[in-house]
Amino acid sequence: MTPLIEVKDLGFKYPQSMVLDKIDFTVGQGEIFCLLGPNGSGKTTLLDCVLGWLKPSKGQVLINGVPLMDMTAKQIARNMAYVPQVHEKTFPYQVKDIVLMGRASFLGPFSTPSPEDEAIAEQSLNMVGIAHLQDRPYTQLSGGECQLVMVARALAQNSPLIIMDEPTAHL
Repeated sequence: MTPLIEVKDLGFKYPQSMVLDKIDFTVGQGEIFCLLGPNGSGKTTLLDCVLGWLKPSKGQVLINGVPLMDMTAKQIARNMAYVPQVHEKTFPYQVKDIVLMGRASFLGPFSTPSPEDEAIAEQSLNMVGIAHLQDRPYTQLSGGECQLVMVARALAQNSPLIIMDEPTAHL
């Protein structure tokens, strides 16, 4: 069976130093992969390469057997959801709207969420136990509540792979 994600001989170099070198791993369906290391060891840089935000200086990332660099943003979003370490509270969107943003890869450019999208978002809020917050402005939530909203958004995205950067921060 093709792994959900396969990292082969990955390397990344900032102008001043090599941060990642000869990184290899695979993650299959139903597996949990945990990356541990001290601050500044390159964990977030590795995640940024896996998510396609940084281009590795060598090696490659395959998502379901397809090179990440050959995928569109929509294809990546349908295959990987991301829960950030910290999320800026820029606009006072309601919690349910933040979670609905996880459905963006299933919508057209000028589409609005369907009743099915709304139901998936509601189910995601229930799964993490924050349905009671759905009408609250995101900007008024605690750090832990914001983290749970980001987890609900990732679940609503319905991707086979969820990548979390320090998922228990603020919880």
